[in-house]
Amino acid sequence: MRSIGVALESYIVDHNNYPMPQWAGENATLVLGFLMIEPAIIRGHPVPYIGVLLTTPTAYLSSVPFSIYNTQLQQVADNYTGRKMSFWINVVKPGYHNSSMDAWIRDMRVSLLDKFPDTVHWLMESAGPNLSWWHGARGATLLTQGAIHNDIFMIRPTGPSAME
Repeated sequence: MRSIGVALESYIVDHNNYPMPQWAGENATLVLGFLMIEPAIIRGHPVPYIGVLLTTPTAYLSSVPFSIYNTQLQQVADNYTGRKMSFWINVVKPGYHNSSMDAWIRDMRVSLLDKFPDTVHWLMESAGPNLSWWHGARGATLLTQGAIHNDIFMIRPTGPSAME
């Protein structure tokens, strides 16, 4: 997940924006979904996941890493049998705020005793070994530009840190 974070920050240096797929629209301020799903084809057409923008045409990542836990979870929960899943990602366009994301950040700051960053431009989530998402449950991993709560790992540019 950390290499994806480095790729996101490298992308913004070159493009003055985080990767926003064309399907999100020119005025999109928030994009969320899986970074990549393989095969990335629906009804015979390629799907432009955010991960594609990090690998092509400039290789900020040589390939998009996949999560074995998300893959296993989605195959149980949804109709993704036989497909590999990467990490869930939320990206906010620089200079913009999204009211839903802002409310979520406020909730996280309350839940994590203000150890969660004041602002988040992107975050990634992954289910953990127990195949559950973090909704106060154990086992999930959350990566943002900033911080964790026991079972949540928040990565800072200087490296991971555990919250107490």
